[in-house]
Order: sequence, then C-alpha cells, then structure tokens
Amino acid sequence: MNGITIVVASHNGAARLPTTLAALTRATLPELPVQYILVDNASDDATSEVFAGFRPEGNVTCLYEARRGKSFALNRALSMADDEFIAFIDDDITISEGWLSAYLEAARAQPDCVVFSGQIRPDWARPSSSWLRHMTDAGRAYGCTPSGRQDGPQPFHQAKGGNLFVRWQAVGAVRFCTGAANFGAPGTRLGGEDTKFVRQILGSDDHSFWYVPEALVHHQVKRREMSLREVMRRYVLIGEGRAARAEEFGQAKRMPSASKLMRRGLPILPDLVRGRTGAAAVRATKVAMLYGERRYWRARSPERQSCAPRA
Repeated sequence: MNGITIVVASHNGAARLPTTLAALTRATLPELPVQYILVDNASDDATSEVFAGFRPEGNVTCLYEARRGKSFALNRALSMADDEFIAFIDDDITISEGWLSAYLEAARAQPDCVVFSGQIRPDWARPSSSWLRHMTDAGRAYGCTPSGRQDGPQPFHQAKGGNLFVRWQAVGAVRFCTGAANFGAPGTRLGGEDTKFVRQILGSDDHSFWYVPEALVHHQVKRREMSLREVMRRYVLIGEGRAARAEEFGQAKRMPSASKLMRRGLPILPDLVRGRTGAAAVRATKVAMLYGERRYWRARSPERQSCAPRA
C-alpha cells in the first residue's frame, strides 16, 4: 500500500502520551495516506484510554500486547503494517510540524536508502546545567543526536529508535529482538533493540542509514533523569548492551581491564579542576560504558568469557 504508518508503543505512558499525541495531530501531513498503530504494552494505568481518545486525520488502530517489553509491542505493530513507509517514535517524543514531510522528501531524494533517522533535541523538565547541555549537544545523553550534524549517511549504530523511518519492503521478515535487548521486558535491562533492528535491515556494518536533521523531534527529559548518577547508570547499561550485541554478531572484543578503566578515568579530575564540566562528563560516560562492558563479560560463564579475554 502506498502510504505511511506511524507506530507508537507505550508501557504506562498515560502521563506523557497526551503531549506526544497532540503533536501528531498538529503535524503537516503529506499527500500520502497516513495511519497510526498504537500499542499498549501491558500497561496498568490509563494508557489504553489515552490511545482510545486519539482523533487525528487518518485511521487509528489500537492494539494491546500483554508481554511486557518494547520489542514485543513493536513486533505486534509490524504484524499489522503494510504501508510503503513505517515511522517509529517513542511515547515521550514531541514531533515538529514538518517531521513527516521531511522524512518523505528525504526518502524520495534517496531512493536507494531504506532506513532514515532524524534529529532529537531535549525537552527539559526544568532548567538544565551546562554539563547536561554539553552532553546533549554532543549527542551523548537522552537519546539526542549531535547538534549541527548535517544530512547524509551515518553508521547503523547512530540510528535512534525514538525517531526512525524505514521502507516496509526492506523490513521483510526482520523483527525487533525479544532477547536480552528487549527493553522493559521482565528480567532484561540492556535495551538496544532499535540498533539491532536497523543493523539487520541494512544487512551489514558497512551499510549506512540516512540522517535527516529536518525530521526534528524533542525528547521529554524528566526531572529524575537530570542527574549525573542517572546518566552514568544509563551508560553502564549501554556498555552492557554494546558487549551483548558484539557477542551476538561475532565481534566480541577484549574485556576491558580494571587498569584500562583507571587510565580512562584519570583525566576527569584535571577537567573538573579547569572547570571543563562538559568534557569531564563525556569522559565519565566513556568510563561508565567500559565498566558496563566489563560487568557484562564478568557475568558470563567461563566458556563465554573465553571469547573476550582480559586485556
């Protein structure tokens, strides 16, 4: 079918969804038919009621996925999709009015590209500190993309699942991972299902998606997320997820040693002394990510650790 499907999945998103859905109703729609697939992922709040009250132009399909986990919900949506293009946004994303038109223009200008991802900027719940702004401008916090990045090809791991646009024909039998990368599923905490999805569609690490800065969205950043501790915690999980993906794709590297973590962390103090808090925060995230990789490998059995020897 020659149209666009917009997918939004949510677990207990009743408080944040009204902002997301209101922005969708304000968006400039292209000439192609647009439909919406909304998936309530095992919520126990009023998410289903919020979805039921969504009244945009275009058809709306509301689904329920009882298995908790983002991948389960998105795969449920894919089972119903049949349009030429599929757009994915998270339930805490506010799109710009020209978001969908920018994607469609890019897809027409780049007919050989099958995956597109747009710009993500923060929507702060309260005034942010300078180091947080530095982090988001560098594309290292809250799923944001680097500010000032120009349109063009980017490596698969830079694609952002909170703002993604793909050609349905290229998806084929590819689905979101329901294993360790299934964010939000009981017993899992790594995330990264979006990265794996894009990599599988592209078929190789050497293939790129197309970055579309005009496809702009804003990510709602909660107050409780605006702390150094929360940012570091997230980067530890990112490190674990990176190690898990590398292992799955047969690209496992050496497990970072404790001395390597110390060496990477030592320059943080001089940065702080010089007042370079943004640079210090970026260094700290790199150390946290290495720590996450180390923690992942240390949790493996001896047989699995053998593919990632200590440095």
